Amino acid sequence: MSWYKTAQAYDGTIDGVPYKKYGDIAVVNIVDLLDKLESYMQEVNDYDEESKLMKQWAEQHNAYYYAKPKDIFFMTEAIDETKKNGKNVVIVEDMS
Repeated sequence: MSWYKTAQAYDGTIDGVPYKKYGDIAVVNIVDLLDKLESYMQEVNDYDEESKLMKQWAEQHNAYYYAKPKDIFFMTEAIDETKKNGKNVVIVEDMS
């Protein structure tokens, strides 16, 4: 999702993974899946193990996972679904 990375400045990190803060009252922190996977790819080169580590990280950080192809990927939908699921972090993946 380099389009998002270049369009937005990150506000901080969660365990070294950059995120963009969205909202002033009900804040959702947006994490690009590739940013998080990058740290795992250096440690592990196995899809199943990376998936297991990603799920653990998501649970630990109250994160929701949102993935859609580019033509139906909407950041506002990702944020809304995150809030509806009681989460404050969304891991986004543009599957294009």
